[in-house]
Amino acid sequence: MSGYIGGRIANPSYQQVSSGTTGHTEAVKIVFDSSIISYPQLLSHFWVNIDPLDGDGQFCDRGSQYRSEIFYLNPSQQLAAQQSLNELVASAELPGKIQTAITAANEFYIAEEYHQDYYKKILHATIITAGVVDATIVLNNYGVRLINWPLRCC
Repeated sequence: MSGYIGGRIANPSYQQVSSGTTGHTEAVKIVFDSSIISYPQLLSHFWVNIDPLDGDGQFCDRGSQYRSEIFYLNPSQQLAAQQSLNELVASAELPGKIQTAITAANEFYIAEEYHQDYYKKILHATIITAGVVDATIVLNNYGVRLINWPLRCC
């Protein structure tokens, strides 16, 4: 479910959130069956689908409303999120400081209908900007995964 979290006002609209003035970030609320996929497994998928080094947005979307952040619901999730971050840091796979915050969840506000299942509404095999293929995407059981993303964007 798409929505907004981490901000200062109740029931924000997309226009308010996208202005970058509410403190919210665009987010996806994931409800999962832990007998099928564990929270640590979800975290593993999270890390490879975001840019954890970018503290001011994700890919072409710029501003704090597009920051990567993990919002946990309980101490167990907080511990698992911190452990996954520590493992990523210890792996030395990334060439910089991880900017992704781990934060206690506050109220999650459901985004407008046109934001729900957005990837299904705009799914393409490749993303093309100015006639150049910028990324190749593949679908997996958990959603969209970007591969071959360039270091530059937009």
